[in-house]
Amino acid sequence: MDTPPSDADGPLLAGDLIDDVPIKGFTFQPSGGIVSRDDDHVLFASDADGDRPPWRPVSAVTGALPGEGCRVRAEWVKPAADVTPGFPDAVDRMMRDPDRGWAGITEALLPTRRQPDRTDVWLVGGAVRDLLLGTADDLVNDIDLAGTTPVGYFAEQADQACLGAGKGDLRTKVVAGVVSIRRGRLGDPPMIDYRPLHQDGFRFPASGSDLRADVTRRDLTVNCLFYDRRTRTIVDPTGAGLADLLGGDQPVLAAVDGPKDPADRADVLLRAVRMLIRWPLLPATQCRVGRQVAVDPATLREIRRRSDRHLTGAGSGQIWDAVIRLAGDDLGLRDLLLEALDA
Repeated sequence: MDTPPSDADGPLLAGDLIDDVPIKGFTFQPSGGIVSRDDDHVLFASDADGDRPPWRPVSAVTGALPGEGCRVRAEWVKPAADVTPGFPDAVDRMMRDPDRGWAGITEALLPTRRQPDRTDVWLVGGAVRDLLLGTADDLVNDIDLAGTTPVGYFAEQADQACLGAGKGDLRTKVVAGVVSIRRGRLGDPPMIDYRPLHQDGFRFPASGSDLRADVTRRDLTVNCLFYDRRTRTIVDPTGAGLADLLGGDQPVLAAVDGPKDPADRADVLLRAVRMLIRWPLLPATQCRVGRQVAVDPATLREIRRRSDRHLTGAGSGQIWDAVIRLAGDDLGLRDLLLEALDA
């Protein structure tokens, strides 16, 4: 993508240059007050050796020059209307529906034109997956966003968007590097979640501008499709998401790059179980996750710890059926998962 001129009010981005040294990414370190861009801290490649993030707030950085920004390979990009006719219009209806709590906010956070601050923000996850499959837009209950904007800066933008839309009942909160917008009522789920693009190579959470690095931390290829509302295109960084979702008579559930961390492996398996519950007619032959993800004692412990988070509301019969299809012919995996999930 071409890099527009820098804007004084915009955030620094990964790839920008400070004294000819590229910014590698950012880490979020809240100061305890109202979350803002001042809570974003700059990372250089040399910080990868540290166990703790440096205290280098963006407000202390001067003289930065705009860098290349987020690289989107041409082979990843397809016109959304060519993939699923009517998809861009369905997204616009969903965003602008006056009966939805996010009305008036999404236009600011996911604009239809490139903004002068050079940031990239995409619609991602379940909304993209379901609308590409032809699900009615009024059945989408929440919105996931991803982008190059650092956490603190996006939270600041979200607060301003809520204020500008007259949504005084909405609250912005940052938990584990995710910016959530939800109603102020106790227990209400988030309407909008924003996650900055993951940046690997550090021993602490970091964000950046690398789409390919980001999807290695996601779960299933069908959930790694990014919609750019400005260009009305679908971006498929894994190169497999669209084929797995729409390439055959039924979707294929496949993991991204075989996650290595036990917690990541548990999350991928549990999300696959959740998707199989959502798609009760999807046969075992369409699920590759059980063959891709190694299950060891550490992964099973994480499955036990995390199952309530992923499978709230699912009945034991639904879980049992989903695990049977996930495991396929691997009876050992089936028994391990059923025991871990107490199904």
